[in-house]
Amino acid sequence: MRVAHLTWMSVVAVLLAGGCASHGNLEVLESELRRQEDQMAQLQQQLAVTRNELDVALNEASRLRQQLAANGTTAHSPEHLENEFKAVGLRFNTYLTSGIDRDGQSGDEQISVLLYPHDEQGGLVKLTGNLELRALDLAAPKAEQEVGAWNYSPSDTKAAWHSGFLAAGFLFEETWQRPVRGPEITLHARFTTADGRQFDAIQPLRVKPQVNRQLSGKSAPKKVRAAKPVVTPASHEREARPKPVEPDLPANGFDEPAGKGRPIPTSDRYRDWEVPQYR
Repeated sequence: MRVAHLTWMSVVAVLLAGGCASHGNLEVLESELRRQEDQMAQLQQQLAVTRNELDVALNEASRLRQQLAANGTTAHSPEHLENEFKAVGLRFNTYLTSGIDRDGQSGDEQISVLLYPHDEQGGLVKLTGNLELRALDLAAPKAEQEVGAWNYSPSDTKAAWHSGFLAAGFLFEETWQRPVRGPEITLHARFTTADGRQFDAIQPLRVKPQVNRQLSGKSAPKKVRAAKPVVTPASHEREARPKPVEPDLPANGFDEPAGKGRPIPTSDRYRDWEVPQYR
């Protein structure tokens, strides 16, 4: 009321200063000011009623939270409920989502995932809920494409909240439930809030395949070692076999002249029974 009175006095002062104050104009101005004062009075009355209703609602919400706590049920705070209405989607952090190789063997045996709810402007919204995370290897046969599936409760997501220098959100590190064959997997996450709304996010991710790990269950081929050579002393060596005596035959196959090579048999060398006799 005081503000309206000051406004009315200022208008009258301006009209008087300009020399435009007349009996008809003053009546019009007074009528307009009375109408505005009535509107302001109505707005103030509505504001008072709204404040009373808000106080009643806050008291009822407080009593309901106390009853839920007495029954062992967790009641959400007003800040949590406000964040639920702010969240409009789910998003992966591509810089802190990757495969992990810590055992020194070929390929990544684990995965690190960071994701967070966001508002309409893409800002981070700290909110808990149920989270489902699946990893698919599209290079594997259809029956073996799911290399990992994990479910997290609201308490799990609350405990997994990470607030770091580079980013913040739900941070999980899991081990593959089946060896990864292809160089790329597809991550699918579904976040469900307390009021039943669902937000989905899909992210392709390049990893190191675990090709050699598939043969880990098979026995490795045995190595055959070469036998060491046995050294026999010279005294134990076998005697060399005598070479066969070859006949002294000419190289051309004909008898050579006398005095060279084989002697030609003559009659003086015949024995008695070998000497030819005339009959």
